Amino acid sequence: HHEIAICYLINVGLIMYTYGTGEKAIQESEPFLYENDEDFSPASKKTPSNFSEEVIAVKRMLAEMRELANLCRRAKERGHPTIAMVDGTLITWNITNQMWPEEYQMKILDKFLSILDEIKSLGVPVCGYISNSRRNDFINLLRVQICPYQEVDCEKTCSEKEACDEIVPLYDRQIWLNQLKAGQRSPIFASSAKILEKYKDHQICFFYLHVGKDEIARIEIPRWVADREEYMDLVHYITYDQVQKGMGYPIAIQEAHNQAVVKGPDRSQFYAMLSRRMVSNNLRVSLSNKELRKRGGIA
Repeated sequence: HHEIAICYLINVGLIMYTYGTGEKAIQESEPFLYENDEDFSPASKKTPSNFSEEVIAVKRMLAEMRELANLCRRAKERGHPTIAMVDGTLITWNITNQMWPEEYQMKILDKFLSILDEIKSLGVPVCGYISNSRRNDFINLLRVQICPYQEVDCEKTCSEKEACDEIVPLYDRQIWLNQLKAGQRSPIFASSAKILEKYKDHQICFFYLHVGKDEIARIEIPRWVADREEYMDLVHYITYDQVQKGMGYPIAIQEAHNQAVVKGPDRSQFYAMLSRRMVSNNLRVSLSNKELRKRGGIA
């Protein structure tokens, strides 16, 4: 907002490792520059502007998923057992948490689900890796089990003190840390998030995996992955192996982050190139007072 032009860059880090064959790893990034994106133009006054942090986060998510599908296609050409891994959840909380029109939300969701359709058609199991998860889906299941009321309705039957307070607050990972050994996983559970009613063939399930060093990771998968034993074996084994190679966090995700980072000199060079282009086209170039003071200080 303080530079010479209002624009933003989404840089997606791409990593594909093939083990045991000697084939070269893919380590690259794909940048996307946005100035005026008609595809996400506001549908109403409640829809955020094209440059809001919420919209940029959604576009980053879609860009990452599109490039993941492209990597899956390249991986299938190599002909080896493959999984696709994303950093974080496969549940689109970032659109459900916003007061956006239904039409706008569905436009985003349709794009997301079409990418999952493509990955499914390639026969590549996809998973989301969540470290230090604060979800309590399993804990809520336990709360239902000890509820003394015939109808489970906290708002209606419980007052200041709930009958299940003895196990709240707890996170799922705290329970499974005492139940699993390194390399073991929990049973598979289906998420009850309301947004998943619109996920069609991609209902999201999850399990917890003990990846060592007192770390319990939440692994999210579509239902079509959970229903196939060979897919589950691949996701389980490769995810655990990736964490060991990364000494506590999947090495592919770590390196994807490194590829995605735009360093200060690159950023400065970009705006210098943009300045020269604007000047050559007789366009006025100026910085905000804040940016000027940051660069030069007070002399």
